[in-house]
Amino acid sequence: MSTTGPRLPVELERKVFEIAAAFHPGSIAAFLLVAQRVRIWLEPLLYETLSVSQYYDDEKFRWVHSHHPFGYYWGDLERLKSAQFFHDNVRHLHLYQRNGDAATEKFLTGIILRCGSVTDLALDFSGLSMPQAVIAGLPLQRLSINSEWMTRHEKAAFSWSSFTHLTHLNIIDWHGDTWDLAWSWLALLPCLTHLSFYDDMIPDDLCLGALKHCRLIEVLAIVWPTQGITRIQPVSPALRTEPRFVVVGICGQHKEDWERGARGGEDHWVVAEALVERRLSGETEDYLAHTICAQSCGTSCTCKLKAYNLQPNCAIQ
Repeated sequence: MSTTGPRLPVELERKVFEIAAAFHPGSIAAFLLVAQRVRIWLEPLLYETLSVSQYYDDEKFRWVHSHHPFGYYWGDLERLKSAQFFHDNVRHLHLYQRNGDAATEKFLTGIILRCGSVTDLALDFSGLSMPQAVIAGLPLQRLSINSEWMTRHEKAAFSWSSFTHLTHLNIIDWHGDTWDLAWSWLALLPCLTHLSFYDDMIPDDLCLGALKHCRLIEVLAIVWPTQGITRIQPVSPALRTEPRFVVVGICGQHKEDWERGARGGEDHWVVAEALVERRLSGETEDYLAHTICAQSCGTSCTCKLKAYNLQPNCAIQ
């Protein structure tokens, strides 16, 4: 690492590196080796988006960062960085786990509490509980949450009115029931403008209820994983003619779509907003958006074929 001073004005040099980091996040770790001052400028960007998951054959939690040359065990990361560093810099946090116990819940709660300035949180786990206050205490603007987790928390009793900044809500793996029976609590969110369901079997009743009762709703999207699914559920005429309703296909995992959005890329929200805008302007009546293809997608993936011309209940060719 160089200790020499900059050859450009410091403000200009910093701007150059910040722009380079924004366009090439995979190179941030290499940029940190240029000079100590560059590390000070850019290291917070490396930790701005974190994903923590547990491998099935590993009892420890692995910190996964797609733009870091190696991963860390969370315990190692905690020793490397102070609690204040996490609080000041982590803005996007994704937690993934399956079949945990009380110790797991305590562990995940500790991570969330340490990252107290998170504005974008994804909780992709089931079979776990977590105190509402842990999440409600965050300045959340975007939340992705597993439907089963919501069921365990008795949706109707959950004080969603305390989420005063939440504008985007993504429900993962929807689990049954209609608007009146289980989902009317969505109308309690005071600032909700964007709602999406990561599933291909969402009933019309639920969508129409949300569009009617969520007073600020601008976008309602059904996000369906194209891999392994050859048909999409038919959509009623009432939804087909509702310009705020769209269907977005995703090739890849939910986490990949979430991370694209966290890093300012094209996620399902971006695609849905663009199509809703076109529908509202009268440019198109189509409610089916193009399929978002993950970078890891193989060349034989069906999402690459006729991705723009799917029809309700039609087979992907």
